[in-house]
Order: sequence, then C-alpha cells, then structure tokens
Amino acid sequence: MAINIRSLEELPGLSPDLVTRKVYEDTILNRFGIEVMEGATPGPYRIRIFDPVAHLSKCCQPYNGDSNITEKDVEVICFKDGQTYCEEDLARVIRNTDFRFTAGKESAGSLEMAITEGQLATFLEAVDKMVFQGDKTSVEPNLNLYDGLLKQAEADGCRITADSGSIYDAMVAGFLALPEDALKMGTVAIFVPERYGALYRLALTRLRLLIANSQDDLNLPGLENDVVVIPTRGLTGTNKILVTPLRNIRYLTNKKQDLNTFQWKYVVDKDGDYYIWRVKSIYGITLVFDDWSVIVDVDPCVLTNPIAIDVNIVTTGVSTQPASLSTKVSTTKKS
Repeated sequence: MAINIRSLEELPGLSPDLVTRKVYEDTILNRFGIEVMEGATPGPYRIRIFDPVAHLSKCCQPYNGDSNITEKDVEVICFKDGQTYCEEDLARVIRNTDFRFTAGKESAGSLEMAITEGQLATFLEAVDKMVFQGDKTSVEPNLNLYDGLLKQAEADGCRITADSGSIYDAMVAGFLALPEDALKMGTVAIFVPERYGALYRLALTRLRLLIANSQDDLNLPGLENDVVVIPTRGLTGTNKILVTPLRNIRYLTNKKQDLNTFQWKYVVDKDGDYYIWRVKSIYGITLVFDDWSVIVDVDPCVLTNPIAIDVNIVTTGVSTQPASLSTKVSTTKKS
C-alpha cells in the first residue's frame, strides 16, 4: 500500500511553533519561572542572584549591610528524539487510527496532527521525567543528559524519610523542614508523584475540602495561599516528594523555531521507502538555592493510612508570604 502522505512533511510549516507550545504548555515546565534567552545556544550559563539583607544601625554610624550577589551555574542543553518508520508499518497505523479525512466536514480529525501529537506525547513525558530525575551518572538514556531537580536538591538540600503516617503527613513534614528564609520567595510547591496526588485528591474530596472532579490546584488545608501541591508524572516511580518555593526553580530556554522544531521526512532509497520523525528542543533548569529544598523519601509499605488527613489541623491564619519578593534573579552567558 503506497501511503506517501506528503502532508506530513508540510505540517511543520503549518504549525511552526508546535514544539515550543507543547514543551511549555503540556509539561511541568509551565509551573516554573520562565526566562527566555534570545540568541541563546546550548552551553553553560550563570544565574546572578541578588540577595539583599537589611542591617540596621544608628544614624551617623557606618553602614553595616551585608547584601550580596552570588552566581549559580546552569547548563542549557539541546536534546532530540527521532524514529524511523517503514512505510508498511505506518500504513498499518493509518488503517487502524480513528482519524480520517472526510471531504466537506470541518470536524474531521487531522490524520497528520494525530500521528504527530502521538509522537510528541512520549517526548513530553520523557521531558517531565528528565526535569526531576535527570542524573548524568544514570545508565538510563532518557535521564543522563543533565542533573535534574532531585539531583540538585541532594547537593545541599534537606532530606528526610516519611516511614509512618500518611501522604498528607509526609507533605507537612517536608514543608516544616524547609528553611524559614525560603518562605520569602513566596508560594511553596510540594511536587508529588501522580499516584500520591490522586490519593490526596480523594482524601480532600471525602472530607468535602475539595469539590469532586474539581480541576483546582491542590493545597494544604489552612495554607491555601502559601502552598500548592503539584502532582507530576516526572516523579513517577520514585516514591519521593520535592518541596521548594516555585520561584526557586528557573527554566531557561530559547524560543527560536530552529531550536524547537519537528520534522517528517519521506525517504526513498534502495532499501525501501520509509518516514523519518525528528523533534528537538532546548532548555536548562536549576534550583536557585539548592538548600531551599527538601526531599521526602516515602516508604509506601509502612504508611498507616495513605489518605488520612488531620481534620483538627490548627493554623494561625497568618500568611507566610511577604508583601514583595526581595530575591532577584538574572542570567548571563558563562564565559
């Protein structure tokens, strides 16, 4: 069956920003502070951190302020994925797909986009996992491109073990272990594996603290303005929880289309006809302050009740979030 779908090759021209949008909108990256670097190329960069500190003294005495500017290295990488399809194999996919071209019907699904989004879905899932579980020493190909957030937090962050109680207790323990100074960065994120997030959502729904089927962000009762619980597939299989201010995570990228692109190419040679799929993107991700993070190792086998929540939680009702953010971040190319 000849299936030379030339429209597959034309799709990148019709949706030139597809990869840029998908990488940002359909991955965990959309929750982080984004810094777009025009003209940036893969390589090492430095984040400059201005951390002002007040030091009061009497008038007519020397100033004793000890504000400082520090630098944090971050690596921006270009990464790609690809696949070669035999013409007959792709023909089987097309015959089995639910999408068909239907003349005169605007609601008909796009076959090209269905195939392309299917390919992108696996790419984006790998991106999420790499963001958290990336480790240059890993033997797993999808993880060894750079060190992700867990590896960075292990350097100077706090690490605790939750071997009793519930998922809720583990999240609270992680929040309480966070350095107090970290709260000045604003909303604290508690990243959990998707399975934990589903159980926690069930617990909140049972206690009528969350409307069933609500798409609202999860939080800790009493700290709704200060904490957000974010389930992510990036932590799947880890049994780990990561706690850090959202603003403590910086996502660096370049939105130029030649660095965020995909391609379908039809090739004919002596070995047969086949299609080549390619996709690539560019970004770097870092914790501004490694020590403003907490990793909670959860032992799911010893949790007394995985969805229990203390309904008698007592809070002061006082927000820990300051009126303004004092820590500022800027980025420069590392020489």
